[in-house]
Amino acid sequence: MAPRIRDAAGTSHLQKQKIVSLVKDCLHFSLACVIVFVLIEGISSTLIFVHQVWLSVRAHYPHYTRYDKELGWSNIPNYYDKDCFAPGVYLRTNSRGFRSNEETSDSVPRGKVRLVCSGDSFTLGDGVDNDHTWCQRLSSLNSALETVNMGESGYGVDQMYLLYRRDGASLQHDIHIFAVIGDDFRRMEFTAVGPGTHKPILKLENGSLVAANVPVPRNPPLMSWWLYDVFIYGRPSFNDLRTTRLLTSALDRISPRLLRSFSNEPTPVLPQTISKVIDELQFLNKEKNSILVLVYLPAEMDYNGTDPHLPVWRNLLRQEAGRTGLLLIDLTEDFEKLSPPQIGRFFIHPDAFLSAFGAGHYSNEGNAFVAGKLYSYLVSRPEVQRKLAEVQ
Repeated sequence: MAPRIRDAAGTSHLQKQKIVSLVKDCLHFSLACVIVFVLIEGISSTLIFVHQVWLSVRAHYPHYTRYDKELGWSNIPNYYDKDCFAPGVYLRTNSRGFRSNEETSDSVPRGKVRLVCSGDSFTLGDGVDNDHTWCQRLSSLNSALETVNMGESGYGVDQMYLLYRRDGASLQHDIHIFAVIGDDFRRMEFTAVGPGTHKPILKLENGSLVAANVPVPRNPPLMSWWLYDVFIYGRPSFNDLRTTRLLTSALDRISPRLLRSFSNEPTPVLPQTISKVIDELQFLNKEKNSILVLVYLPAEMDYNGTDPHLPVWRNLLRQEAGRTGLLLIDLTEDFEKLSPPQIGRFFIHPDAFLSAFGAGHYSNEGNAFVAGKLYSYLVSRPEVQRKLAEVQ
């Protein structure tokens, strides 16, 4: 019986060894799967990040703009790209660099009321073609209107004012829409908002507006772009990185005041500068016998809660309109009356990887809604009615 006992013990030992070996193999296989998954996940995340950074660079420095020593950048005159934003979504500028299929004369054409649209990419119409920007759609609502689109991607209130003063004030016109989003005020505080996009900055000296950082340098440091994207603009391409989260957490522990210095809240001197800009715009328009209209265009961040300071900018604009007696059209409440699905259709929403240029801007439907509301508000004003009656 003893040998059988030893054989049974030996067999039992071998079985245990096999089980242990099998468990080790399973653990090794599981570990290998985890490593492969981590590698695939890391590579996928990196590819998406690189793609988003490429889109960010392209959005910061669009291919239809050129270096401008006074403004930082401006549209290339006589530019045409049939697939600028997506296949079949074209962009064309005229010889003045305005987004238009037609030339813009110095004088107002006979039988027309000329309306100039100043603004950023929401006015230029990133993501839609020339025919579907809200500025162009205004002219389709009334054949007596001739619209001039002076929108420029990435502009702040300061650059909009400087562009109008240089290239717009010399044009005869009847109505001037100065359209802003909340981010346009924040951009006034920076001399660079992206790679290749240094910009001027307005300062008050002895009560007068002075453009500093002019001539504008051609290439800002990459770090300024990174700081702006992470702490000011809040781009997901950087904020989604764990490295960024660790760094911001560490900086906040080391020096909480550092991150607060990048707050979206206006600095004390900025409201004074904005007031002066509006005064200057009002003066320039009065010289042209033109009606100046302030417009606040709601962006997605007005609804998703990513910027708690947006009401500050809106209130500031409301106060300025009250101080100067200017007409202010704030479309935020018009958007808020709609359901979330309706509002969602008003913006361009690409997927995370195959992003279309123009993401976050108004879609064709959004531009149509904005144009319709603006037109209704404009024609309800007696002074606008008189302008239209003169040419009819």
